[in-house]
Amino acid sequence: MLILILTGFILLRLLPNLIYQVPTGYDAGIYLYLFKIFPQIPQWQKLGFSPGLFYLSWPLVKLGISPESILVPMQILSGIFLFGCLYFVVKKLIDKKTALLAVFLLTISAVQFRAFWYFYVKNVFALGLMILSLYFLSQKKLIKCLSFVLLTAIFHLATFLMLVLTIIFSGFFTKNKGFYLKILVGGLLLGGLAYLTNWQLAIKPFLQPMLTMNKDNGGSFYSLGVSFLLTVLYLPLSIYGLSFVGKNKSNLKPFFTGTIVILAWVTLRLFFYNRFFITLDILLIFWAAIGLNKLMEKYKQYQDWWQFYLGILAVFIIGFVVKTGQPLITKQVLNEIKHLEVESNATILSTGKGDAAWLMGYTNRPVIAWKYGGEDQYWTHEQWQLALSQTEIDEKSKLFKLLPQPMYLFINDINLTRWPELQQPPCFELKSLHFYKFVCID
Repeated sequence: MLILILTGFILLRLLPNLIYQVPTGYDAGIYLYLFKIFPQIPQWQKLGFSPGLFYLSWPLVKLGISPESILVPMQILSGIFLFGCLYFVVKKLIDKKTALLAVFLLTISAVQFRAFWYFYVKNVFALGLMILSLYFLSQKKLIKCLSFVLLTAIFHLATFLMLVLTIIFSGFFTKNKGFYLKILVGGLLLGGLAYLTNWQLAIKPFLQPMLTMNKDNGGSFYSLGVSFLLTVLYLPLSIYGLSFVGKNKSNLKPFFTGTIVILAWVTLRLFFYNRFFITLDILLIFWAAIGLNKLMEKYKQYQDWWQFYLGILAVFIIGFVVKTGQPLITKQVLNEIKHLEVESNATILSTGKGDAAWLMGYTNRPVIAWKYGGEDQYWTHEQWQLALSQTEIDEKSKLFKLLPQPMYLFINDINLTRWPELQQPPCFELKSLHFYKFVCID
């Protein structure tokens, strides 16, 4: 049964790549860009930068493996790792049947598929490491717990911070406060050492907004309302599963504390709250598996109904993947970007943040994008607004003369209507379907 569930888990995540042959989520472009240049990280990427994934990719690239060829395998590997961690922990804490239910719920989770689709590879790896950290915390295994706390810190700073808060609050409600204090101090020291050289650029600016209520700083993901709606098929089971905390299951208390801490964080809409729903969802799945197993044991006579329920979940995720699994870029456009031939000193202007990620990863050229990347230094806010509006060709030419030359403009199909002047020679020369060269330099 485990192999069957794992096969379904992998196939669902491979399906968009098999159909469209393009990585999902524009973060794939940024990962490719960083795979190529690591360990040389640009300043604009150092805010909250977590190097763990790139420690895995760096030796592969050095061995001559194409960075592009490891993109999707790393994405799939992160999902399999999380799958394995969840199964291992639930099996150890509860039993095999509950573990099978947990990984099945992971497989049908729309929230977890969407995290995978967004290409949040570091985040997904860190979720598995966090689960292992909580498990060894519950078992009072100091060295093992500290090891996985450190790995969580190295792979994803935001997940590490949620883990630290969980450890702090777990220590409040236990008699063995000394052990939790050792974990907390040791974890902070080890995590701090891992980021010591990047404190000013990576950590300090990341920590400053952590305790602010800012609806514009929720992280790129579904809104909370949509996220909760996507868990409705197992959320009641999670609530039921939570009721078993304290019933001869003291080793579940770190997972209970983590659930409450992260639930409070997202409902208060603190920093990064939309993205932290992904972390909350893993813990909801953990409790839902416990609740489902208890109900199935209690109402064994309704075996057909339970099979029907599991079938509904399977149908739901298949429909969700088919409906929402399309990548943000077509294979044809990505090939156009890959095969762009320009001067060695050329710069590219992107009209969209998502486009900028693909351009950075696949062209190996400096990319200028509004409020994104390290090259947004040539236009003011007002000049960007003017450039992206329908205005006279002479006005846009003045703006483009302020940019490094030679300059190429990438414009996607959505934004073509904003640039009707591109059809008016002689300032913008069509080089391919989506690339224009600015030629009115004099």
